Parts: sequence; C-alpha cells; structure tokens
Amino acid sequence: RVEAAADGSYFIDRDPTHFRLILNFLRTGAAITPEAPAARAEAAAEAAFYALATLQRALTAPPLDMETLLSPDLLRMRRAESEIRARFLAEDGRPSLHEGLRSLFEG
Repeated sequence: RVEAAADGSYFIDRDPTHFRLILNFLRTGAAITPEAPAARAEAAAEAAFYALATLQRALTAPPLDMETLLSPDLLRMRRAESEIRARFLAEDGRPSLHEGLRSLFEG
C-alpha cells in the first residue's frame, strides 16, 4: 500500500527509463513499443507494476510480420509509396516538396 505525502502527492520509487511509455499510454491509450527485446521486456515489467494489462500484453506480443499479413499487391503499393516518399527528401533528410516534384518529372 502506498501512502500519500502530507501534500497529497505520491512518491513512486521506480526507474524512470520507461516511464515515458507508461505516461504516453495513460494519456493516449496508444502503446508505443521499443524495438529492442530487452527494452520491451523492461517496459512490460513496468506496465505490470502499474497494473496496465493492456500495455503489458502489447509489449509482450510478438511483433507483426507485415510481409506475411499483407497481400502481395498491398506490399507492392507500400514499397512504391516508400520510394515516392524518399524522393521528397532533400539531401539533408528534411522533407522538400521542390526536390520531390523535380525528381518525379525529371526521372
């Protein structure tokens, strides 16, 4: 049982490494999961501590393999979209409408 301080606040003595994920989940309901397996496991342990079963399930579920879930036509469209998006990046990696349109019409 956690007791409130005199001012009504609570002190939770946990490692803050994954608290951003917990807080964002509480704010939005969206589970953003780390890619590294160790980070996913640590975040799942934090979700369990805070009794956030939905987040814990999301963090322990196997990653989705889009190659096996999507049809070949949809995969081709996604690849084509990625290629078009890449054309709209300037040399420094920032989005550039001018570069994108020029590359579409010139080549």
